[in-house]
Amino acid sequence: MVAANDYHDEEALGKAYDARLMKRLLKYARPYRVGLGVATILLIGGSALQLLLPVMVQIGIDKYLMTKEIGGLGEITLVYGGILAASFILSYVQLYITMLIGQKVQYDIRMEIFGHLQKLHMQFFDKNPVGRLVTRVTNDVNVLNEMFSSGLVAIFGDIITLVGIVIALLYYNWQLALLTFAVLPLLIIATAVFRRKARQAYRDVRTRLARLNAFIQEHITGISIIQLFTREKAALDEFSSINADLRSAHFRSVYYHAAFFPVVEIISAISLGILLYYGSGQIILTALTFGELVAFIQLVQRFYYPIRDLAEKYNILQASMASSERIFNLLDTAPEMIQEELPHKSKMFSGSIKFENVWFAYNK
Repeated sequence: MVAANDYHDEEALGKAYDARLMKRLLKYARPYRVGLGVATILLIGGSALQLLLPVMVQIGIDKYLMTKEIGGLGEITLVYGGILAASFILSYVQLYITMLIGQKVQYDIRMEIFGHLQKLHMQFFDKNPVGRLVTRVTNDVNVLNEMFSSGLVAIFGDIITLVGIVIALLYYNWQLALLTFAVLPLLIIATAVFRRKARQAYRDVRTRLARLNAFIQEHITGISIIQLFTREKAALDEFSSINADLRSAHFRSVYYHAAFFPVVEIISAISLGILLYYGSGQIILTALTFGELVAFIQLVQRFYYPIRDLAEKYNILQASMASSERIFNLLDTAPEMIQEELPHKSKMFSGSIKFENVWFAYNK
């Protein structure tokens, strides 16, 4: 059976971003760079359209509701609906392209890994459990698919959206914008704590999942030995323990996610409360219109969406770096014996075989 210390490579997460690994990963996306470029443009366009929605709300309130010109509300409603429809179409096409590229990249990586495994020497398979190798070809590649389909482009889009919202907030009212940014230290602290806890939880999940995969593979392969020595009860108890550890690790991961997002909502609510208090005073002093305050509040609410999304994408990026490092370690393993494509056939062969210095030993 595989000892617990054989899973040290499952536990090493490394950095959330490694330029060396990312450079190698992007090699697989290079054949699909046109599609990635189109998806990025669509994402930027969709983000820009989303920022227009608060502007439409402001116009509808200040120009039509406050002046009681109800006739113009129909036009604003149509424009608002058109922006929503265009944003939906851009988001749908962008998501379809990135998911398609993710599946193609996943296919390419799996083919390369399996082709490389067929070239490796037999001693490699003696030292590496089949369950671990199956994890490389399946789970680790699935993690990379998530990065290519909903990670890289989405991270870029979230950053662009944040920059756009910050510019819009400062344009509307820089005093209100500074009040909004006053709660950012709380958000930074919450994000840092969540990142550290989620990192450890993900490490635990990966380690226990690898143990479970290796245990299942080895015990199903050796089921005849288990039955011969009547070890079914002992094997079931050991499997129950490993399975319970995996469940507990998943529970901890769910707990950290369940705690982080309500904290972000509370910080957002505090920010909105400050805005309402200060903004209402600005309206009384006619330094701010009611429509501008409503539009500002909507922008602030949108400001927290990409922050929450970036926290999720951090986990995806970190998982991708860990999975890619394990995959590349496997791909970088050179076979000790290379089969020649055109082997030489010896003309001098006496018909006898002599064994010299042949020995056998167990690995320590």
